[in-house]
Amino acid sequence: MKNTNLAVVWDLDGTLADNSQRRHLAPGDPQWTAGDAPWDEWALACGDDMPIMGSVVRMRMDYAYYQVHICSSRGAIAYEQTRDWLGRTAGKCYDYLTLRTRGDCRPGKVLKAEYILGLQADGLTVMLAYEDIKEDADYITEMTGVQVMLVNPAYEWIEVLRDSSGTG
Repeated sequence: MKNTNLAVVWDLDGTLADNSQRRHLAPGDPQWTAGDAPWDEWALACGDDMPIMGSVVRMRMDYAYYQVHICSSRGAIAYEQTRDWLGRTAGKCYDYLTLRTRGDCRPGKVLKAEYILGLQADGLTVMLAYEDIKEDADYITEMTGVQVMLVNPAYEWIEVLRDSSGTG
């Protein structure tokens, strides 16, 4: 039975969505310090992302019991494409979708931590967050007290890079 006083917060890119097919569109700094325009093309290309199925299954399971919030650094310019993608891949098993608003240049970890703090201020208990970047996960836990499940998207290009470096 769904408890509407309890919530989980999901990251999107690298956590639910395998965005490796559009990595060539990323203009540089993954922390969005370059502003909106350079990232718009990257965000708008999200419709062809592959789902990270283990995460999608987990989110569907969460949806049966908790409010499911998706909070992402992806630009809100791609809200419709993102909503459509989630409908196709996750069966719309989420309650809230929040994307980065135009002009918001906060680092992703700050954006997500402040989102969780807002939920807590509204009286919700955030049970868990899901994230693919360790630094962001650590920051979210430090700032909010919420534990974070770190997801490894296992991008093939990262595996190739690791294998060629001789580490791993």
